[in-house]
Order: sequence, then C-alpha cells, then structure tokens
Amino acid sequence: MLELKPIDGDINNGYEYDYKLINKEFRKLHIPKYVYNPLKDPIEDVSYIFNLSERKTGKTTNWLLYGMVMHELYGVQIQYLRDNEANITPKAIRDLFNVILAHDYISKVTHGRWKGCTYYAAKWYYVNYDDAGKICEQDTESFCNCLAVSKWDDYKSIYNAPRGDLIIFDEFIGKYYPRDEFLNLMDVHSTIVRDRQSAKLIMLANAIDRNSPYFEEFNIRKDIQKLQPDQYKYIVTDLGTPIFIRFISGKKTKQKDAHNKRYYGFNNPKLQAITGGGWAFKQYPHLKREEEKGVEVLMNNIYIKHNNELLRCSLAYSDKLGYFVKVMRGKSPQDDAIIYTSDIPLSAAEKYGLGWTDGDKKFWTLYNRRRWYFATNEVGDIVESFVMTIHKDFRL
Repeated sequence: MLELKPIDGDINNGYEYDYKLINKEFRKLHIPKYVYNPLKDPIEDVSYIFNLSERKTGKTTNWLLYGMVMHELYGVQIQYLRDNEANITPKAIRDLFNVILAHDYISKVTHGRWKGCTYYAAKWYYVNYDDAGKICEQDTESFCNCLAVSKWDDYKSIYNAPRGDLIIFDEFIGKYYPRDEFLNLMDVHSTIVRDRQSAKLIMLANAIDRNSPYFEEFNIRKDIQKLQPDQYKYIVTDLGTPIFIRFISGKKTKQKDAHNKRYYGFNNPKLQAITGGGWAFKQYPHLKREEEKGVEVLMNNIYIKHNNELLRCSLAYSDKLGYFVKVMRGKSPQDDAIIYTSDIPLSAAEKYGLGWTDGDKKFWTLYNRRRWYFATNEVGDIVESFVMTIHKDFRL
C-alpha cells in the first residue's frame, strides 16, 4: 500500500489520491469495450457522480473494480449503499461480485495475493481457497462495507470509516421513495465522510424514472430532463458543490440488436430502459375528443405539489365515464384550493400525502381505479412519482 498524504497536512481533511496512477492500474484490467468504463468520468474534479443507463451496462461492477484498485493502492474501503436493509442481506447481495470472480479480477487487482471474497456481517473480505475449494485464509480487513440508507440513525454513533472515500449508492431510483430519504442519505454520507474532503459518492441507477425526487433534492432535475443517452453534463450548484452526470448508452452490437429483435421487438416506449433507447417512457390515459363532450366539472380547485411542480386536478362527471379526474399543469392555486404535497405543508391549504378525510379517500380511490386522465405523459409521470414518494406513509 502506498503512503497516504493528508490534505494540507491534516488527516481530518482526508487524503490526496493520485488518480492518474489509479486510472493507470485500472486500465491494466482490460475490461471489455462494450461495458461502461468509469475512466470516462472526472472523479478527481467532482464530489458526486450520477451514472444513469439501461440495464446491464456494467456500471456497478466496474465502479466496484475501481474501488478495489483504490483499496489495493491506498487501503480505501468501498462503502456500498442500498436503500434498505433487505437489499444487503447475504441472500440479496451474494451475487454482487459474481462477474468480478468469474473473470478472476480479484487475483489481478491484488497481484495474486487473493483469489476470492466472502460476505460476513455486512462486509466483504478477500479470501484464499484450499485444494478442496474451502476458505483457508481470510483478510483481516474488509475491502467493501455494505450499508442501508434506512439505518442512518443506527450508524451515527457506532459506524466509523476513516478510509471510506469511495461511496457507491446502487439502484438509488427505487419503486418507492421514503419520506426524507435524501436527508437520510446525507446523514449516512456525513457519518462516513466526517470532515474529509477526499470522499466521492457515486449514484447508480437504471433510467426508469426521470422524476425521481433525488434529482430535485440535488438541484439537477432540469438538467436530467434534457439529457439523452451518450450525453453528460458537469454542474456546480449555486453553493459550489461539483456534480457530474452521465447518461450511459449501451454499446450497439449485432448481438444486442438480435437480442432486442428476438425478445423486445414491440413498439412500446416502456421498454427503453431495457433495450437501450433512453428513459423508460410510460403511456398514461388521455381523454379522447369525444369523451370531452357532456363533462360536468364538479371541483376545479384541487392541486398536487411535487418536486417544485404544480398540477391542477379537476374532479368531473359524465354519463359515459362516471366520476373521473383530469390532471394538467397548474398555475397559482385559488384561495379555496386543496393542495396535496410531498413536502412539508406550508399553509392551511396544504395536506401532506393523500390527506386523511373521507373526501380525500374518495378522490384517491379514483386513482386506484384508473379513473384519472392526464394532459400529457409527463404530467402522468409527475403524479406517479408523487404517489410513489408518499406510498409508504399513506395507504388507501
């Protein structure tokens, strides 16, 4: 292991890493050209890296490999994060290093010192095997520690990672977004990093929800909305935090094209996160022109506030459709407005989540019965993101 040089001579500031050397050692692994390569991203210059992609681009595997190189050179311990504890149980995480093991990368990174790895007490250790294939030697120090964002409060007083300078939050876009998960993530980040300036947080996800609340919390939602596959952007927030975003596009190969043609040859934008066409894009129900006739609007003062977006909902009735809701973008709410919000209510008109009255329940029951119609698919995405965000806190 190389000598660690504290930043400005103070270990509390973290350590200086020679990223040119790290990158040089990583290149020696000769990862396939058709998978994502982290050397494309300017890790030395930023605090956060967002990698978004279709599935199976190799982003998780190769960032783990990059962290293993950092561990070999500087003793850095990878901090592998998932949203909840269920995703870091031995059963859930046992395959994390399968590709790395299959290609003998552990032996290559450690120059033959170690052959495999084992998972114990939420930590990964290097190991060697005897002729019978049983573990005969295990490293005394883990090279990768696994944490759950949902356990943020437990880590505060007991967890210490003075060399945890590569943090990987895998699959950060989940089916649901628990309330205040961003703050919980920042708590975990603070617990790991302390006062160091040398840590990097890598955010990895499949391109399944461009309205993820994380994008709003990191102040990058507008930039994310514009990015297409193979594009990237470097951002410095108003308060000076450097962020790099890359929308990874899977390599177009004859094998990939043949696979998509054989199994996913449907004109369905929902499959784009699988086939490599960009963001998974959902189709939401829209009112047909003939369905607009004979509609009686019963209430026009209902709003949804989510991710700094404001939507207006109209409760309506027609002989053909019965009771239903029309949703479109809204402007300034009326004085008698009812506002459902995913954030802290700021006025008497605002209700967190789905509300609590019988009227609220009847209103959202129409959503469960698929009696909502959206002006655009983007509006539908915002509503679905809102429901996913507060789903764990409220049930109809």
